[in-house]
Amino acid sequence: MTIAKRNILALLTLAAGTMTLQAAAPSLDNYRLVWSDEFEGTTLDPSIWNIEVNGNGGGNNELQYYAAENVSVADGCLVLTARKENKNGRAFTSGRVNTLGKAAFMHGRIDARLKMPRTANGLWPAFWLMGNDMSTGTGWPYCGEIDVMEAGNVNGINRGTQDRYMGGALHWGPYVGGGHPMYATDLTATYSLQDDFHLFSLVWDDYKIEMYLDLDRNPNAAPYFRMSINDKSSENSPGRYFHKQFFILFNVAIGGNYTGIYNTNGITALAQEERAMLVDYVRVYQRPGREDYTFPGSSAIDPGPSTEIDDKTELGQYGTFSLAEDNKPTFTASKGKDYVIIDADEQFRRQVEPLTIADYTPGGNNKSRLQVWNSSYTTGSTEGLNSMGNEEPWRRFFVNSTQGSTLSYREFLTGTGKDLSMLNDEYYLHIAFRGNDPDSHTTHAIRIGSASFCIGNVAFDDNGTPLPIMGDFPRDGRWTSFDIPYSEILKLDPQPFVDPKVIKGDVVTIMSGNEWGAQLNYDAIFFYRPNLSGVTTVRADKPAGQDLPPCDLLGRPVGPDYRGIVIKEGKKFLIQ
Repeated sequence: MTIAKRNILALLTLAAGTMTLQAAAPSLDNYRLVWSDEFEGTTLDPSIWNIEVNGNGGGNNELQYYAAENVSVADGCLVLTARKENKNGRAFTSGRVNTLGKAAFMHGRIDARLKMPRTANGLWPAFWLMGNDMSTGTGWPYCGEIDVMEAGNVNGINRGTQDRYMGGALHWGPYVGGGHPMYATDLTATYSLQDDFHLFSLVWDDYKIEMYLDLDRNPNAAPYFRMSINDKSSENSPGRYFHKQFFILFNVAIGGNYTGIYNTNGITALAQEERAMLVDYVRVYQRPGREDYTFPGSSAIDPGPSTEIDDKTELGQYGTFSLAEDNKPTFTASKGKDYVIIDADEQFRRQVEPLTIADYTPGGNNKSRLQVWNSSYTTGSTEGLNSMGNEEPWRRFFVNSTQGSTLSYREFLTGTGKDLSMLNDEYYLHIAFRGNDPDSHTTHAIRIGSASFCIGNVAFDDNGTPLPIMGDFPRDGRWTSFDIPYSEILKLDPQPFVDPKVIKGDVVTIMSGNEWGAQLNYDAIFFYRPNLSGVTTVRADKPAGQDLPPCDLLGRPVGPDYRGIVIKEGKKFLIQ
């Protein structure tokens, strides 16, 4: 429940396009129950639960003393009672329990059905988790923290929405200069959350963490919290802290940082009576074959995700797999000419150098640069073959902002401008993508000058405008290349560059939305004219009475909706 300023190391503002996330609400169909506590009987199970006794303020300037007598089990519920009473120098008492070192799990779905106390001003009820490696000495925030439900925040108090306002958050290490990486969201419900029992659900897997309210009442509800956790590229990356076993905590704090109340006179919630949080049950579900837990008398270790091939994603008419089964590239230098390179690896650039009329790859003498705007991405390392089948790096990034993410290829301020005046209807744009985030399946937007489209399975929302989809790629680690006719780009904007001969602004821009931690892997951005020398000599058996289908300049059959230059019966035609 530790709170930090939301802009420390993690949350940065960016005025750019964002993608609206519509995640399907999870059901229990693909899970099995591995453990639960229904809180039957009259005492708390000591083999599972630790009752905390301290008055240290929780590191948040809280005002209560946690006492064992404030924890009880009655009428099928865990009861944590907050009282106005003096104890060991504190003016209030309350209850806090945890399963540290006794019950912990990694991944799955955890449900807690509970009834909050009326927080009024001053109470801070919470359902949360921390890394079980605290039992072996790992400190906060290196252990990681998952706040599924917190209520009583100062914002709710100031807005008069205390009974409807709540939030979720993640905290993780390292702790540097008084700050640490974190991400938090809040929710103002349309109904009171403090007059009855409500279900709070954490859904956690290899790629993301989501939190839901009242899935039993609203099975199609959207998550009030969602964050990717697959980035492990740096010490600040969440993927290094949220793939291990975590233990469970319930408590009712009084005052402190979250509430914005630091003195006893500000606590109005307990002026007339004591108040309690009731926990009906807590249940842990995990996917069969992916169990990872430690409970009394039982444990399991997750063998890890399978490497299933995605055979459902449709690449679209412009997409092809970049590497054949023998890892040879499907696009070779001889397929094109008059190359205009925006970014490509050194080996490929050497291969096409005799056929290249402009090379703007960042880092050369052309004063070109790749700019990440407002630190909205972090850089990841690469290993293995790129889309050209070379053991050379590709571009790998993770979204580092919840306000949108943008990078662009542009000129240095001292540059003379890029010349793209040669681009015409005979040119194609080539770009390759890969990913291994099947659950997130992030859509990426691409701008060529001012002409915008996207690659993914849902339209990218560019400040309220859904962008046209040009294709998609499987999230199973395979590279997919897209060769898009420049004529199709001109349909999106007939003049993508004000002066194509002297371009000093953005040439190519990529955006990946606002899901923090979402991955972006791309490679080999260039324009080219197809080399027709091999296309016109391709033989195909012509069935009797049937015409051969028209092909694009790469020899691929095209449908009736295709617009651009096609080859039919050995001749070129322009279809507009």
